[in-house]
Amino acid sequence: MKFCKGCGKLGHRLIDKHCHSCLKRLKEEESSRPPLVKCQRCKQKHRAGGDICDMCEFTLKVSKQRFCRVCKSTSDKGDFVISTKCKTCYGREYSKKNKGKRSAHNSSRRAMKMQAEPSWLTEEHRVEIEEIYNKCKSGYHVDHIVPLKGVGVCGLHVPWNLQHLKKDLNLSKGNRWWPDMWENDNKRKKK
Repeated sequence: MKFCKGCGKLGHRLIDKHCHSCLKRLKEEESSRPPLVKCQRCKQKHRAGGDICDMCEFTLKVSKQRFCRVCKSTSDKGDFVISTKCKTCYGREYSKKNKGKRSAHNSSRRAMKMQAEPSWLTEEHRVEIEEIYNKCKSGYHVDHIVPLKGVGVCGLHVPWNLQHLKKDLNLSKGNRWWPDMWENDNKRKKK
């Protein structure tokens, strides 16, 4: 005969060194505890309520790091925070939701670099450019009819110089072709 590990009573049939009443109590306690969760940072199982374990949380607090739940990265900027999204994840999500705005902004920025966006362009024109980028279907590119930085010609980043063109056709065109290219080329050769 052996003694119960939980209550210390003498028992005939002990299961894992516990009597039946202690086993029942342990099962009830186990069910009321929070389930085991994998820590997003160290990948160890823990019973804490959050996404990361207490040890990782302490380490991040001491080192004053931020932890992102989406990409599971840490950064040294600012005070300790377990955020739902870091700036990078937020930016990615915003870009996915506002694809037209992002494309219009990138093209506008690129055009400004090449000084192809004229100073007289109005806000209505900019909205029109953004709409052209928003309406572009997958498999198509927004193409400049007259290239911004072409061979022998420079176009402008304006709504009437933009068109939707199939991806492969636009990539093969490059900046070597524009409308009336051959007419202008023949006029130059005749002179």
